[in-house]
Amino acid sequence: MKKEISDGLMDVFNSVNFRFLDVVEITEILQRRGFYQNTAFIKAQSDVWFRLNHYPFCWVEKDKQTLWGLECWLPPKQKRNIRKTNHTISPLSIGWETQHTISIERAEITNGTFPLRGQTGKSFIASMDEKQREHSIVELICYGSEKFICALTHNDNEKNWMLEGMALQRWYKENDIQSGDKIWLSVESIIPISLRIYTEWDRDADTYRRYEQRRKFETLHYIDLPIRDLIWLYFKRNPQVAHRSDIERAVLAERPEISARSIDVCLGANPHLFSPVGKGKWGLKEWGVEEVSMVLHPKGSDPATVVDKNLPTVIVSLDYVLANIDAEDLVYKILRGSKDSLSVSQITEKISKYLVVDKSLLTRTTFFNVSDSRFVRCQDGTFTLRENLEEVIGQLVARERDLTESLEQANEEVDRLKEEILSTRSLYANAWSRERIALGQVLSALLAEIISYIGYSNLQVIFNLLRHKLELHRTEDESK
Repeated sequence: MKKEISDGLMDVFNSVNFRFLDVVEITEILQRRGFYQNTAFIKAQSDVWFRLNHYPFCWVEKDKQTLWGLECWLPPKQKRNIRKTNHTISPLSIGWETQHTISIERAEITNGTFPLRGQTGKSFIASMDEKQREHSIVELICYGSEKFICALTHNDNEKNWMLEGMALQRWYKENDIQSGDKIWLSVESIIPISLRIYTEWDRDADTYRRYEQRRKFETLHYIDLPIRDLIWLYFKRNPQVAHRSDIERAVLAERPEISARSIDVCLGANPHLFSPVGKGKWGLKEWGVEEVSMVLHPKGSDPATVVDKNLPTVIVSLDYVLANIDAEDLVYKILRGSKDSLSVSQITEKISKYLVVDKSLLTRTTFFNVSDSRFVRCQDGTFTLRENLEEVIGQLVARERDLTESLEQANEEVDRLKEEILSTRSLYANAWSRERIALGQVLSALLAEIISYIGYSNLQVIFNLLRHKLELHRTEDESK
C-alpha cells in the first residue's frame, strides 16, 4: 500500500504540468483517485506530508505557503545559491521590461533558461524578499500557459544570472518557440518579485489572432498541437458554451495518449483564453462571458412588458444570467404570453430584450431545456406550451366534429342528386328507344314502296353512288 501511495503521488505531480501544490490540494487529488478512502482527511494529510519530505519531492515557500513539487523541476540547490548583493542596487520597478532573442543553437529551449545580462540579475535579487531569496524562486505569469515557478541561478563561467526550470522549458515548447523569436519579461510585482513572460506575437491586444496566423493551425497535425490549442480550436469550430466532458471527449478523440485531468488543468490554467460558465461549463474569454451587462427586474416581472429605463443595470458573469433565466422561468413565461408558437431564436431575442443582454451571448448557451415536459415541439420546429396545445387540440376536435356533420349532409345531397340523374337518364333512354323503333318502321315501309317501283338492283346502284360521293367529300375534307 505504501508503494501504491508513493506511485500515486508521482502520478499526481506528473499530471499537473510542473505546477507546485500545497498538501491540502495533493491530498484531495489522491482521495479523488481512490486513495485514503477510509481515512480521516487530517490523518491522510499528515501521511502525505510525511511522504513528501523524502526524495524525489522538494518544497518552496511562496506567499507564506509551503508548496510541493519534484526536485527535478528546478536546478540543483548549489546552482541556486544566491550570494549577498550590494544593497545599494535599486530594485526593479513595476512595468520594467527586458527581452531576449532565442539563439541559433536554441540552448535556452533545450535547457529551459532565460539569460539575465549585466546588472539585471542583481536587480532581480534586490527585488526579492528574504523568503524568496532563501529558495531563489521566481513566479512567471504567462499567456498560453498557467503560472509556474522557476529558479534564479548563476552561471559562473559567463558570470551571468538566469531563470531556469523544467516549467520554462515546457512553456518554450508549448508555444513552439524557434531560433530568432523574441521573448519578453515584465515586472508585475516586487518584493517578492513576480514576472510576466510574453512571446513577441502576444504583446498586443490582438493576442491570439497573431498566434493563430503564425502557427497556421489548420495545416498542422493534431499531434503537433498542445492541449491548449486543441481546446481553443474546439471552441472556434463549435462556438457554443460546452461542458468539460464534451471538451474532453473532443480533445481525447484527437490525442488519446493524454489524460482528461490534463485537459481540466489546461482549462483552469489559461484564464486569458478560457472562462468558466458554471456547472462545469466553459467558453472562450473573448466572447465576454465574464462581464455581462444585465438589467435587474423586480421578482415576478412579466417579460412581455416594456423595459423600464430606470431599472438598475449590473455587470455579472454569463453564469449569473443563465441562473436568473432559470430562476425566473423566463422561457415558460414568454411562451405562456405568446399567442403563437415560437422558435428558439425568437425566444432568445425576447429574453435578450427583456434582460438587455447581448443576444449573441445567449445563442452560445443552452439556456432552453427542450426536454422540459411543459414544452412541445411543433412540426415546423417551433415550441409552444403543452397546456396551449391541449386547448388547440380541443378546438380542433370541435371543428372536426362540425366538419364531419357538414360532410354527412353533403353526402346525403350527393346521393339524392345521383338518384335524380339515374332516374332522368332512364326516362330519356326509354323515350329515345321508342322513337328509334318508330323511325325504323317508317324507313322500312318507305324502302319497300321504293323497291316496288325501281327494283332492288337500281336501289343498290343508288346506294353505291351515294356511298362513293360521301367518300369523295371525306377525302376532300381530310386534304383541306
